[in-house]
Amino acid sequence: MTAAAATAADSGTEERNSWVPMIAIALGQVLMSYNVASLPVAMGGMVASFNVPPTTVATGIVTYSMLV
Repeated sequence: MTAAAATAADSGTEERNSWVPMIAIALGQVLMSYNVASLPVAMGGMVASFNVPPTTVATGIVTYSMLV
């Protein structure tokens, strides 16, 4: 056992890690899931606005989902 480990064990304190990074990642995942879920709903409007086939818009949505 090293001196630092022995000192930490003797004093009764242990190192605590922050939960902030995991919370930030979880919130980002929630935001991304809402973002990707809303795109298929808007697909009809995108097809009409851009005058492209629905398969082109669907391919763009899938590509966007995979890259982000």
